Amino acid sequence: MGLSASVAMVTLAVSAAGNFGASPSGPLSASAALVAAPGDRPNIILITTDDQAASDMAWMPKTRAALGGFGVSFESAISPHPLCCPARAEILTGQYAQNNGVYANRGVRGGYSALQGRDNTVAAWLKDAGYKTGFIGKFLNEYHFDVHGRPVGWDLWDPTIEGTYDYYNYTQANNGTPQVHTDTYITDYVAEKTRSKIEDWSGGPNPFFLWASYVAPHNICDSEIDGLRCGTPPLPESEYAGLYAGTRNPAESKPSFNEANVKDKPKLIRGQSKKDPAEMNGMFLARIRALASVDDAVADTVAALDEAGELEDTLIIFTSDNGWMMGEHRFRGKRLAYEESLRIPMLMRGPGVPAGVNLARTASIVDIAPTIVDLSGVEPGRTMDGASLYGMLAQPSVSDRQTRLIQGGNITNDASDSVWDYRGIRDKRYTFIRFKSGFIELYDRKFDPYQLRNLSSAKRYVPIRKELRRRLAVLRTCSGTVECYPNFGSLPRRLTRSQL
Repeated sequence: MGLSASVAMVTLAVSAAGNFGASPSGPLSASAALVAAPGDRPNIILITTDDQAASDMAWMPKTRAALGGFGVSFESAISPHPLCCPARAEILTGQYAQNNGVYANRGVRGGYSALQGRDNTVAAWLKDAGYKTGFIGKFLNEYHFDVHGRPVGWDLWDPTIEGTYDYYNYTQANNGTPQVHTDTYITDYVAEKTRSKIEDWSGGPNPFFLWASYVAPHNICDSEIDGLRCGTPPLPESEYAGLYAGTRNPAESKPSFNEANVKDKPKLIRGQSKKDPAEMNGMFLARIRALASVDDAVADTVAALDEAGELEDTLIIFTSDNGWMMGEHRFRGKRLAYEESLRIPMLMRGPGVPAGVNLARTASIVDIAPTIVDLSGVEPGRTMDGASLYGMLAQPSVSDRQTRLIQGGNITNDASDSVWDYRGIRDKRYTFIRFKSGFIELYDRKFDPYQLRNLSSAKRYVPIRKELRRRLAVLRTCSGTVECYPNFGSLPRRLTRSQL
């Protein structure tokens, strides 16, 4: 039995303030958050999924209602390093890989062991400031409980330490006493533990921080398809096994699906075979069915906060570690710099957050730790590269192109490997990528939202390409918000469709 029974009353039609508390009014400035008295500091709950594309939110109505309806949806949120472990390291530190050390999921430059200053994280900063802190669910890749022990900063330490991607038959650290679970669906376990800690910690003298880290909709990692070990679709709960019957993979309707001509794409894409639409559709259905349980879990967490009288004093952030491609450009997976891989859901509700707002401004996973620091008023132990999401609640000025560093490497990074497969930048219109081979991709997403035409050799785009390359040179070694989030201003010129 999943969580659906306990949250049956939470449906898409949820709109009354009585179900989730009254809507907050008026944005809170960063300075106002920083001077909040310690006793007035809010609780913070971070909810993450694994490999969820931004488009998958269409099948999470309860989350959209409970968080987006009472808060802000960042419609252009990205994971600038779209791979599990680097993204989670960014969440813990507020830093890009060049500053925190995590470039890959495994290998000498990957996994938990590569994280520099492993005890200097947002959890440790919060605990030092008097917060109760807890982690439940999927942690960083290659974390080994018997080797690494318990990181500094966590009052509740309950990551999945074996069977992370199995959905059943997994082991939780259980605060130092590992516990095997064979019959409880992993999403339900994380949700129920989250509710339990909300009930335990509510009403006490200390605010609390909980990171509920769901593995859905990540594939099961027990077989190989197309040379990838994690090739088996995720396992939904039995009650959702037939949900959304007849729904088709939305990637099929894109002109980029099984792209006909990939001669202007990088070597990795040129080597891809076209994907079987039926296979992609089966995986898509398994993914959104697995997310249905997360949708229940989010609603249950909000309900638990409301029942405990803590909802209006709690900041809730929902996001994913990276996006996911379902046949676009003939690719299934992540870590590439195409929109489906970079774009992630990001919703935020809580003190000072306006209700029911869709914001076009670019937000990033690197911004989560700065947001938590901003609202809690804690002292960070690192120079963070991101910026508080509170500071982004106002729409950007016309001159701010929101130029952001994006980058990616191998899933496994060994000593002989190049640190990066590619590095590039993404702004509100262009994507510019330079691969380690020297190959360049340039897309004008205003006229080519599906990134079909690589404009790297187009004569009319030479001035833009040169300027974007200059901006990448500035950002590739950036450290700190000022360096990593500069306002570069206008590009050399703007093209019209007739000039293409």
